[in-house]
Parts: sequence; structure tokens; C-alpha cells
Amino acid sequence: MGRTVVGASRMFWLTHFVPLLLALRPNEPAHALAPGSSRVELFKRQNSTVPFEENGEVRQRVVHSFRLPALVNVDGVMVAIADARYDTSNDNSLIDTVVKYSVDDGETWETQIAIKNSRVSSASRVVDPTVIVKGNKIYVLVGSYNSSRSYWTAHGARVNCPVLSGEAMSQQCFPHGIVAVGTGLTVFDQRQQQPRLAGAQL
Repeated sequence: MGRTVVGASRMFWLTHFVPLLLALRPNEPAHALAPGSSRVELFKRQNSTVPFEENGEVRQRVVHSFRLPALVNVDGVMVAIADARYDTSNDNSLIDTVVKYSVDDGETWETQIAIKNSRVSSASRVVDPTVIVKGNKIYVLVGSYNSSRSYWTAHGARVNCPVLSGEAMSQQCFPHGIVAVGTGLTVFDQRQQQPRLAGAQL
């Protein structure tokens, strides 16, 4: 239920707000930039790199695909977040949640892994981040697969919790296999009263 609500709001944004913006400026190309501005590609497929940690060593790794990017501005800090899908664009693949942030109006960007998923199995991961801003805090809603490899299944073995970056983050696994991360928001399934989405506070 929670996921449906998030998806519905995103679909409303895409189907109502974006066409409205285009209708307000019908004679200007969609790719036009404001005078003095420049284009920055934060998540470029098979080109952008992220700090990838493996066996205690960190190296820059090229990412095959990025999914569900979001961009917010909180107290002058621009934050972009997305799935980093290392090997393929599939859901059932090696995925982390990557964050890029800028404190100088987008002139320079730093990159870090916000949620590092377990390497135990392809089922132990959280994916598809959605960003919510409240005051000066950012919350990230993520979906979870459990060990049955069925999406949004409320039964089965518990998954391995992802590793989170940031001092304010904590983690907790629920026995029904849905991962909740962070101290922030948890959306409940109205029928089963089980956590269906998790909130990670960055």
C-alpha cells in the first residue's frame, strides 16, 4: 500500500506538473538552459563512477546503470540520489544507493554510498529510493526484496541489513523480511499492519 502511494504521487507529478510546465513555455525547447548556466550529468550510464568498497579496499567503479534519480535542495545543499546498478540495469543485480551532494550551487560534487547492500545474495538489498524533505532533513524511502526473490512479500526469511553511511543512521530488520533503515519514516501496509517501506535519514 505504501509503495503504491509513493508511485501514485510520482505518476501524478509526471503526468500533471511536467506537462503544465511545458505548456507555460511552449516556444522554448525542453533542453534549453538559462543564460549563464551549464549542464551537469551527475549519473551517466557506463561512465560515472562511485566509491566501491570490496574486501576492505575502496576504488572508483564505473556503474552500468542508474535508476530513479532524485534531486533536492536543503538549506543550500543540493543532494542527488539514485540506485547505482553496477553490472546490469535489472532489479535482481548488484545495487547500492549512491548520493551526490554540492555545497557550492552545483559547481562541484562529492559522491558517497549512502546505503551499501549486502553482498551475501542478490536478494539481500534495498532499491528504488524516493526522497522526502522535512525541514532541514532528508528521508529516503526504499523498497526491499527478501530471500524468496518475490517483490513485496511479507513472509519468508529475514534479509541481511544494508550498511548505512552517516552518523544519524541506524538499522533494524523485521522478521517478515522487509528492511527498515534509519530513525525516520516507516510506511505501514494498511491490511497487514506491517512495515512496507523504510526511511533512511541522511
